[in-house]
Amino acid sequence: IAEDPGLAGTAPARVQRAIDLCARALHDTRTLARMLRPKILDDLGLCAALHWLGRNVSETSGFAVDIDCDEEFEGPAGDLATLVFRVAQEALNNVAKHARASHALVKVGARDGAIHLLIADDGRGFDQESVLAADPSESGSGLGSMRERVSLFGGRMTITSAIGDGTQVRAVLPLRGDLSDH
Repeated sequence: IAEDPGLAGTAPARVQRAIDLCARALHDTRTLARMLRPKILDDLGLCAALHWLGRNVSETSGFAVDIDCDEEFEGPAGDLATLVFRVAQEALNNVAKHARASHALVKVGARDGAIHLLIADDGRGFDQESVLAADPSESGSGLGSMRERVSLFGGRMTITSAIGDGTQVRAVLPLRGDLSDH
């Protein structure tokens, strides 16, 4: 069978492009998995993972992120630690995307049988009523998904924001049971 001279070399080039594409996809998948649940969360705990997150967000987004973990707070393990980390991560992603902030604070601690998480920024704020009432498919689903995840764990989440006055996201999550008596 005669080979078409116009196709000479294309098969190896296509194979190499496919290999490169697969390598990039694998790298991106590993990066995504690390960001969703970083190993540091299991190895060193929630506070260390939040400090790591704060450094990464500061470096990539250009605003300062302070992390304040109560000194005696050891933090939860397992799914609850992942939830606290993911809420902080999503809130900081929202700050990076929308707030035009120069500073954000993540504060976490435990009292009265619950974990208390605060993420606050000095950004431009937003009109809560219109953003929270918007269709998630049009506005993104970050705030709604955070609220839903917190609720599934028996917790409460509040968002306070006003145009020109920054935003505060507060979550209270029970260490055991629910928050009906808190």
